Amino acid sequence: MAECSRRELSEKQAFAKLEKWAGEEVSKKDLEKIIEELKREKYIDDVRFAECFVRDKVRFSGWGPVKIMMKLKEAGVKREVGEEAIWSENDLIESKLKSLIAAKKKEIERKFSKKEGEDESTLKLKKKASLYGFAQQRGFTYGMIQKIEKELKYEE
Repeated sequence: MAECSRRELSEKQAFAKLEKWAGEEVSKKDLEKIIEELKREKYIDDVRFAECFVRDKVRFSGWGPVKIMMKLKEAGVKREVGEEAIWSENDLIESKLKSLIAAKKKEIERKFSKKEGEDESTLKLKKKASLYGFAQQRGFTYGMIQKIEKELKYEE
């Protein structure tokens, strides 16, 4: 209970911690009873965990929905729960992507300056590939990146 009070844990993470602490001394059945008690007392709630996880990873790590969903799956959160948590923070996700792309575009402009004899369309493709690769590594989808990039072009 003390560990769950300090930070959000998924049911799978809490079970793994209990298993590690208990070692061979406690049966899986007893561990499952403890988990059920923690859930009943609201120390563990996968929905709350997913909501906090999504918000934190978007705000502080700059992750997109693909990467977040993968990590939620690793934490044992059901797909529907993860999707709902991501959907509820869609505005925050788009806002973060917009700020990441705006900053990265400036960096890319400095990095890819036109060299003598280089074709303008080739340079443009290199810049776009760099930008999209950056955002996709963070877990944003191609469609999201394309949408935000178009929005930024209209703002300029």
